[in-house]
Amino acid sequence: MLDQINPALAQATDHAYSIPLDQIGDGWPERFRADTIWPYFDRLRKEDPVHYCKDSEFGPYWSVTKYNDIMALPTSNCQVSSRWMSQCTVNSVGLSSQSWHHLI
Repeated sequence: MLDQINPALAQATDHAYSIPLDQIGDGWPERFRADTIWPYFDRLRKEDPVHYCKDSEFGPYWSVTKYNDIMALPTSNCQVSSRWMSQCTVNSVGLSSQSWHHLI
C-alpha cells in the first residue's frame, strides 16, 4: 500500500533496511529534499540509536536518534563531542544501555 501512496518513500524504506548499518548517514541532502530520509532514522532508532558515522563529507560524527537521549545530552556535566564519549558522559547523561553500550 505504501508503494501506491508514495513510491519514493517505499523504495527508501526498502533501501534503508537492506544496507549495512555502517553505510547509513544522515548527511544525504537529496533524501531530505525528497522527504525520504525518515526510514533511515526509523531503522537507526530501532537498531542503533546512538549511531557513529565514520565517513561523511563533514567528518565523523555521532547521530543520536531517540528523543530522550537527545534531550539528556545538553544536561550533561561532561563534554560530549563527535570524537569522544566517555563513561562519564554516558553516566551523567543517562543514555539507556540499549543506546550507548557500543560507545564504551
